Amino acid sequence: MISFFSLGILFLVSGCTNMAANMVTSGVMATQQDKAIKFPQASSGFQPKKMYNSTVDELWATASIVLENNRITLTQMDKQNGRIFTDFIEGQTESKAGGALGIITTRYKYDIIIDKVNDTTTRLGILCKLQSKSAYDKLTDWHDVSSENKNVLVILENWLYQQIEKKLEIAVGAKKNEAWKKKSFADISKYGDRFSGKWIGTYTFKSGLVGHALNISANSTILSATAEFYPTPQSPKTPNGSYSLAGEFYEDGTFYLEPVAWISQPPPGYTMDYISGKINNEFTELTSDFKNSGLTFQLKK
Repeated sequence: MISFFSLGILFLVSGCTNMAANMVTSGVMATQQDKAIKFPQASSGFQPKKMYNSTVDELWATASIVLENNRITLTQMDKQNGRIFTDFIEGQTESKAGGALGIITTRYKYDIIIDKVNDTTTRLGILCKLQSKSAYDKLTDWHDVSSENKNVLVILENWLYQQIEKKLEIAVGAKKNEAWKKKSFADISKYGDRFSGKWIGTYTFKSGLVGHALNISANSTILSATAEFYPTPQSPKTPNGSYSLAGEFYEDGTFYLEPVAWISQPPPGYTMDYISGKINNEFTELTSDFKNSGLTFQLKK
């Protein structure tokens, strides 16, 4: 759970113990704990792009779907000016000293800005506002605590960025693949054969140079793969690990793979990641990157 300490609620020390006792007796405390609401978070290491190879219509539709899928209520949609405003969303609750010093509840909302850069590029901006109040003091009203909790705002904004980016990548890829799938099976299979096989390379991680292999099988435009990482002389303490992925490739040589499940799971601290990239014109090298960590690498057969 994300800890927040600057939510601006002040409690009088006198009477706090009695207040906490009354809350436990009434069962309100248990109800609050049962909810266990936590702030949503993006994957570890995720950094938003904020600029996307898409039209305004594509990004607008994608953002709308993501908000609907996450049951986030909207208060205003102004497509002409590229603005979407959400209603408040129930946030994380935190008790101080087991409730003896009070319980703070929060709520947050988003202001989403979608701006055309040119015909093929669109900018996305997400601004979050955070409010808090005492959960049991009816005299205390909601008040803005955004400036004191900028780290929480970044966490909430990055989560929504990642949700939209994932959905947009799928939507744009599907559109790009429509015409491609109309080609004959022989043409598609020819490209698929180029992707199939074991690709080997390395990438630089905090532990040093890590060995990396991607074993790909293609069926029409559909890809299934196994990603492996392993130690090298430069990073002998790197553990072995592998996981399965599934995705597609496109006529322009780009591909996208989404993690499915661990095959050989390493110790805690290592996560599966999305892999995207492009094959070169000679079909001898993949230039790829991990979506969440942002690491770029090259693989060769």
